[in-house]
Amino acid sequence: MQDMKAYLDEQTDFGEYFALDRQFHIELIDSLQDPYFSSLKSSGMGFLNHPELQLNEKVPRQDVYACHEKILDAICKGNHSAAFDAMMEHAQLMTNQL
Repeated sequence: MQDMKAYLDEQTDFGEYFALDRQFHIELIDSLQDPYFSSLKSSGMGFLNHPELQLNEKVPRQDVYACHEKILDAICKGNHSAAFDAMMEHAQLMTNQL
């Protein structure tokens, strides 16, 4: 997460930012140790392989990062309902621009 902070400015390299964003999601998915969710990493149906969801001004990197922080904080605190709510907020942020 700390590395991602360096790329929150929309003028910095999107490829580097997206690689770190993707890494966050992969580590989260891998932590589940669930074959279904793991299969989404290489699926066209998953969200990992769609950088276009973040290639416009409707989804500021700062907002994505804030969602990631909420998700990680809730998981680290063992607060399952807050983690779910943060993930839903993140999903809504990403899909509202479609």
